[in-house]
Amino acid sequence: MIIPHPDNSSQKAHIALLLLAGFLFILPSLNDGLVSDDYELIEEGRITGVEDVWTFFTEPGHKGFYRPIPRLLLGANQAVHGLSPFGYHLLNAVLHLAMSLAVYRLACRISRHPGISLATSVLFAVHFIHVEPVYWVSARNELLVALIYISILLLILRSDLKSGMVAWGLFLLGLWCKETAITVPFVVGILGMYRETGSPRDRVRHGIRVSFPFWLILMGYAAVRWSVGADWPWTSQEIGFGIHPFLILKNLGQYSIQLLLPVRSLLDIFGSDTYPDMTQIVRSGGSISTGMMLIILSIAFILVTIMGALLKTGGPTARIGLTFALLTALPYLLMQGTGLRYMYLPSAGFFLAFVIGAKAVMDTWGKSRFTRRHLYLMALPVALSLLVTLDQTRWWDQAGRIADRVVEQVGAKATVPGIPLYVFNIPRRLHGAYIFHNGFEAAMRFYTLKRMSDIYDGDRILEQNGVIPDGVAVFHLGYIEGF
Repeated sequence: MIIPHPDNSSQKAHIALLLLAGFLFILPSLNDGLVSDDYELIEEGRITGVEDVWTFFTEPGHKGFYRPIPRLLLGANQAVHGLSPFGYHLLNAVLHLAMSLAVYRLACRISRHPGISLATSVLFAVHFIHVEPVYWVSARNELLVALIYISILLLILRSDLKSGMVAWGLFLLGLWCKETAITVPFVVGILGMYRETGSPRDRVRHGIRVSFPFWLILMGYAAVRWSVGADWPWTSQEIGFGIHPFLILKNLGQYSIQLLLPVRSLLDIFGSDTYPDMTQIVRSGGSISTGMMLIILSIAFILVTIMGALLKTGGPTARIGLTFALLTALPYLLMQGTGLRYMYLPSAGFFLAFVIGAKAVMDTWGKSRFTRRHLYLMALPVALSLLVTLDQTRWWDQAGRIADRVVEQVGAKATVPGIPLYVFNIPRRLHGAYIFHNGFEAAMRFYTLKRMSDIYDGDRILEQNGVIPDGVAVFHLGYIEGF
């Protein structure tokens, strides 16, 4: 059922509060540097002529994926301001604020409650799980596909041909941003069935009819992708997919925990290596790994049970939010690796379900002790989330500074022209932020354009080949302040 938006005065007040919260979240990112894959993606996105733009759409890109729109935007960034980090982070920040507004508008359309819409969108705008996709330039594809995804749903809810045609075009753009968009036809079909009245058969027919153009576009996109030779995530050696019940349960449990608790920040209390050490234990196999998995699943079961109780009192709208979260998260439940950035889009539905369930519980309590005004207790998790993000945003700021120091140290190392330089002890990660997980060699190509020697990541080459070639220069990075 479609409902009207809040009146103009309350809507303006809500948007002002939402933008203020979002601004507090994104502000620290504007001072961050570039790290890791950023350098590889920016290098790949260079635009020197029209032929480069054409290449983005006709050849696979980074790690074999086919994501021309993020490449194009990175190329535009570089053409305007070079390697100055501010512009890259500014665009990410603007996309996040736009996404927060889109979440607010969508929540208004389906929740029937302006307060729920405000709480959902503010929680989305400041949630600690979004630090990685917003603060890491390389994760821009997550922001782009999420914004396009929500915009498609808003257009579909208008139920007119013009809006539908715009939605079809946006769907193609979303597919060009990231493969996550392949779930759009499923969600549009389910939304069409939900909004239709009549018999179950009529609802199914309406869902198929509404989603049919999206299926056609998806088939055309798949054909083009196949023709350019791009990998699908489930065929990429970089990703590692698997349809295994235990893997799905593990990922579901891990993501459920991380959506509700700032796991990385809490584990940092015990030490900066605690989270990666636990991750390594979980992936290693054996009895200890199995025990850790059981602990994760047990905690997740408790949290999911609590969410189930909230949903039970939240009604159909809460179930819509959770269904959206599960559908958009489904591809990531099949992956061997996990990343907080993957929950950027699914979290929108999750937060809607959470807020509606929390309000329902508070309404029940209000019959005896509380009033509806206690919905504004949602300000507490919002404030706590902002405090956690302040901790996590420092990781990314520090990671960028360490990356700069690495480049300075290596760049100052004197080498004989023509003799390759192999660098060791390169810092990879700092807590939940990347330093040079990848991208070291691309960074050196950017900052040492006039050098006559190639510079390589010695640790990675030694790991891959087992030996370092003869006749090369070797440099071991020393102490770097802050790492």
